[in-house]
Amino acid sequence: MNGRVFAGVVLLIVGGVLFAHRLGYDLPYWFFRWEMLLIVIGVFAGAKNSFRNISWLIPVAVGVFFLLDDWLVDINIKTFFWPTIIILAGLIMILSPLKKRNWQNKYSGTNITDEDYLESTCILGGVKKNVITKDFKGGNLLNIFGGVEIDLSQSDINGTVVLDTTQVFGGTKLIIPSHWEIKTEITSILGGIEDKRKNLSSLNIAEGKVLVLRGSSILSGIDIKSF
Repeated sequence: MNGRVFAGVVLLIVGGVLFAHRLGYDLPYWFFRWEMLLIVIGVFAGAKNSFRNISWLIPVAVGVFFLLDDWLVDINIKTFFWPTIIILAGLIMILSPLKKRNWQNKYSGTNITDEDYLESTCILGGVKKNVITKDFKGGNLLNIFGGVEIDLSQSDINGTVVLDTTQVFGGTKLIIPSHWEIKTEITSILGGIEDKRKNLSSLNIAEGKVLVLRGSSILSGIDIKSF
């Protein structure tokens, strides 16, 4: 089952549960808690990307964590909240380099340096980077409970490149030349992606300069700007 079909099944289940509740069926109280909303958001985000990006585990883990706090009355589970978040963030960081290795394999045998590939990790903090390469090949952004600013205004691209982003409870600002074409393929759950660049008419878009944004943005926002 592909991600789109699975996401559709998730929505059907949620709609069916709400429909049954309206009809007066006696359903468990925790079906309608905010924790379940987080779990559904996480599963939906994962399904949209065929579960290739494990960032969906964070909202699911948070939802399950606080449900367990109600069920396990003899244990003060809230004291384990931040250790759990840190462990999940560590898992994401460990698995993220796989994307970079795939990129290195793709361009093996060519004159490409690490400066052409953007690697940014931000957890509970802030990151600001300026990219000045004239042959930008894309990259990977990880932002959990943080703020990221990536300035690509002095860089250039040739053809189509992909920038993967994983955001959970964070915010990212991308400064991108106004003549680049941007294609957004990000799954955004309870967040927003806004292109605020100036001079976005089709006359200003250069042919052969396409930046594709992929990934997940959960309870986060992405602002795209230019100078």
